[in-house]
Amino acid sequence: MTNPLKKFRSSGNTWFAVFVLAVVLVPMLGLFAAMLRGDAVARWGQVNDVILDRIAVTLILAVSVTVIALLLALPFALALHRARFPGRSLLRILYVVPLLIPPHIQGIAWMRIIGKQGLITKWVMDTWGYEVNVRAGIFEVEGAPIFFPGATWMLVAAFWPLCALIISAGLARLDPRAEESALFIPERQVAQPRWKRSLGDILRGRWFLCLFPRSHRQSVGGVLLPMLKPHVWAGVFFVFIFAAGCYPIPALLDTPTIMIDIFFAASQVDSASAGVVAAPLVLITVLALLWVTISSRGQVFQSRSTPVKHPNSLMPKNWALGLFAWGLVLITSFVPFYALLEKAGGLDTYRTIWKNVEDDIHNSFVLALGGAVVVAAGGLGVALLASRMGRKRGFMVEVLALLPFAFPAVVVGVAMNRFWGGFANATFLPSFFRGWVDHFIYQRSGIYFLCYLTLFLPFAVRCVAAALKLVDPRQVEAGLLVQRSPWNRFCGIILPVLGPGVMAAFLLGFVLSLGELGAGLVVQPPDSSTVQIRIFNMIHFARDEEVAALCVMIVAITLLPTLMYSLLFNRKVEVL
Repeated sequence: MTNPLKKFRSSGNTWFAVFVLAVVLVPMLGLFAAMLRGDAVARWGQVNDVILDRIAVTLILAVSVTVIALLLALPFALALHRARFPGRSLLRILYVVPLLIPPHIQGIAWMRIIGKQGLITKWVMDTWGYEVNVRAGIFEVEGAPIFFPGATWMLVAAFWPLCALIISAGLARLDPRAEESALFIPERQVAQPRWKRSLGDILRGRWFLCLFPRSHRQSVGGVLLPMLKPHVWAGVFFVFIFAAGCYPIPALLDTPTIMIDIFFAASQVDSASAGVVAAPLVLITVLALLWVTISSRGQVFQSRSTPVKHPNSLMPKNWALGLFAWGLVLITSFVPFYALLEKAGGLDTYRTIWKNVEDDIHNSFVLALGGAVVVAAGGLGVALLASRMGRKRGFMVEVLALLPFAFPAVVVGVAMNRFWGGFANATFLPSFFRGWVDHFIYQRSGIYFLCYLTLFLPFAVRCVAAALKLVDPRQVEAGLLVQRSPWNRFCGIILPVLGPGVMAAFLLGFVLSLGELGAGLVVQPPDSSTVQIRIFNMIHFARDEEVAALCVMIVAITLLPTLMYSLLFNRKVEVL
């Protein structure tokens, strides 16, 4: 099928997309370029043994989260696409709920379960007399713990659906003919008892094969899993960088990761020092992004074709996989939400907390709407540019749009503060321009919008790129013959056919902007705050009931737009 937008030419769209990429990437490059100016030796001297130890703890934490998330996400994705059980269609929507809930709210919810006064903690104490310390670490090296089970589990519960989402996208588009052929090949005779082969699969991390019928184990283990490798590696990459770059959960549990030191350097020292502390982690994540992109040959990140319908022969009835999938979603989504509901109590708590935070909720709602508009517009412009530049150059544009994934939210906040603060204080610039930047961006809500654009542009680009694959090229080409004005072509032809994708980008931009915390803590202007910052500050001095009630309110506000989108368009958000 030919590219429907290949004949669409618009210099305005090209310059807009270039401007968006520049606004996103130049502050990041400027932050790390500042490390080489001034007293660079003194700054790099801050990378001492303590910082290296924090980086090691961060990597151990991120790798542990990645391995556990993969062991959960891979069988879950197989359950959605290679098994039949009651409620499978509903489960396709419910499993993304943890991705829509901010990590710090999930951390607060799990503290009500396994924290000092948590439900499970009390039960363990009353039953066995053992005190569970969710903040404690184990496996000490030179007197310092290197592994933190509490933080590991909270990060797994927050990010495992991301890995499942990417693997599911691959499963939905694989050609089923190779798997069908494997079903007719007799199973290889092995001179080992069945229990030994099952034990071997478990030891190799393929424990889920034991849940498949014997007739399907060869097709799944020998054919399907090798074809899924690019998507598995992509899912591993995303979970790794999100876990390594997460600030709220380690801050909540006092876990000594490098993100704590980056935030401290940004707030107590200067932005260049924060860039030096963040440089090793960012270098690792950038190299990981490039490695995944090159090794997969663009199979994961490029725009994909529509999903393939798979025959029922590849989807046997499997109650065991269904029970596992439902149990995983219930444990990671509904149990924490129930803990918040139970702690919040009656309606009086909600009325009280609403009066106290009404202004913050209104401000967050306005910021999220503005952020959604900026993110959707930027994603539309970049996706259109990539679609018109051919396969190779378009792929390079999409890779540039993916680079913000390598920068944690706190680092993005530091870079934006430094870049736009430098504009506001640059004496060589005209005074009216410095005043405009200071009034509308650096000291006002504009800096929030720029952070949202940087953090969430990759999601918006993928939403629009997925919608482009559903466009009928004949319809677009016919419209291009009628409309001569580039603006009329865009508004009358391109935008309507990309409506669902743009709406999905807007929805993701709104939900993710509403839950953003890391960058907001760094760039927070004097007279502006968000409800997420309010929640994070309330943890230390407010009543637990009020914090829980506010978290329940935010979860409800976050999930409502997703439900409305699903009902309005009768589809879920496609990002891959």
